[in-house]
Amino acid sequence: MWRGGFSAIELAARVERLAFGSAAEGDTPSAGPRADVIAGNRDRVETIGVNWYMNRWLKLQFNVMHDTLRDPSQGPRPDKAGLWSRVLRFQLSI
Repeated sequence: MWRGGFSAIELAARVERLAFGSAAEGDTPSAGPRADVIAGNRDRVETIGVNWYMNRWLKLQFNVMHDTLRDPSQGPRPDKAGLWSRVLRFQLSI
């Protein structure tokens, strides 16, 4: 199958979410590492990707991801709630 052709192309999509917080009540929530009440946050990521199986040993993957933080002040870019990322990966299977 696919002898001499493009091999196989696969489209992929994924949505994921990670949330954390504290069940404790009483004090004001804090982002400090020793806080009794932890200020929670949530991260949602949408990923769209293309996988190209060149042959049975080589695969090329390309993903575009969009991250959205509920509280961007606790993230890598405090000035932006949304971040775009791109990943290109070559995989060799032996």
